[in-house]
Amino acid sequence: MKKPAILILFYLAIVLANLGAFAFIPLLPLFLVEQQAGIAQVGAFFSFLAFARLILGLTGGWLADTVGHLRGLALGSLTGVFCFVVILLSPSWGWTLAGMVLIYIASSLTTPTQSAFIAGMVDENRGKAFGLMNTIYGVAQTAAPALGGWLVTQGGFELLFWTAGTLYTSAAVIRYFLLRRVADTSGGRERATLGSFRSSLAGMWTLILAGGVIATMLALDGFDDTARILAEVYQPLFLAGAGISIFQIGIIGALSAAAATLGNPLSGWLVDRWGEKVPLVLAALGTGIAVAVFVLSRSFVGFAASWTLIGLGSGLKTTAFDSLISKVVPKQRRGLAYGLFSTAQGLFSLPMPILGAWLYGYHVRSPFYVAALASLLGAWLVWQKLPGGKIADTSDELPHSGALEGASA
Repeated sequence: MKKPAILILFYLAIVLANLGAFAFIPLLPLFLVEQQAGIAQVGAFFSFLAFARLILGLTGGWLADTVGHLRGLALGSLTGVFCFVVILLSPSWGWTLAGMVLIYIASSLTTPTQSAFIAGMVDENRGKAFGLMNTIYGVAQTAAPALGGWLVTQGGFELLFWTAGTLYTSAAVIRYFLLRRVADTSGGRERATLGSFRSSLAGMWTLILAGGVIATMLALDGFDDTARILAEVYQPLFLAGAGISIFQIGIIGALSAAAATLGNPLSGWLVDRWGEKVPLVLAALGTGIAVAVFVLSRSFVGFAASWTLIGLGSGLKTTAFDSLISKVVPKQRRGLAYGLFSTAQGLFSLPMPILGAWLYGYHVRSPFYVAALASLLGAWLVWQKLPGGKIADTSDELPHSGALEGASA
């Protein structure tokens, strides 16, 4: 198959899979209540899933690096299909939890692998390719909850899960078709054993300790996660206290999501023209300023404008990050690297709501001031540490796993 046809099918599978998954995930708490789960049980349900996502983040990317990216996508999609089977047959919320573990296993395989696959398929204008992929993510994840809500009103949760499962299964069929028709040389260098997993982690750890671009990216990710979690968790409470209605809060969220979707192709264009440093600095600097403006605003227009800018920064950062990882991480470790950053986000996200609660109790504006400071520190870090201009693709020049393992010893 020719590369354009492969990419079209690849992007189509992303659309179908995300429509299927995000049609029901936002409505999951309501489904659990329908299954007689109490409030405490709903909280325990999502706490368990948060830890599961944290644990699975690294292993999924590594497994896809080992068996091959297309095979990882196909295996992940097949696992996700069983999620819908389990949920449709589930007699209680405990079985629904088992089904959600399956979808998280699937996500741990497909999410980092999709970025790694794009990096391997596209040599030139890689920023544009990542921008398109993340734009598709954004559009599908914005449209899916509305589709899910409409399906529930038409036929209840059973219709929702049948429809979502059909969409997700269609994505799995496309990915299996690509596996059968496209030569995939990304895996097969080593067996999927505990030893190879430890070797891969040792290699990534060596790159981080080297203090170069990857270490800078990890630190930036920490600042960005701190800023976004502190701001996003307490945004609805702050807005409600300022007299903003629930409907207006929803509008503000929709504007931010739309801006993030537009930020992805803009970031891709900036990456291909001036390199990753420009969109990363703009994202962190813009987010810091926007959070400060948000907390000082007094009107709906001010809140909406500042939160829209925060969404734009999210889109700028995501695509630039994907492009940069694809250039500075060895090809055979790309899946693990994308999984590593996903896991790092989970680590930062666990304590931040607790810190935010303490700050919010001290003063309602405190979480936002800390968020603005964290984002501005991230902008300063990127400006100081990341080289300017287009960063060369050195993924072929970096040492392979054996050399990395030796270096770590």
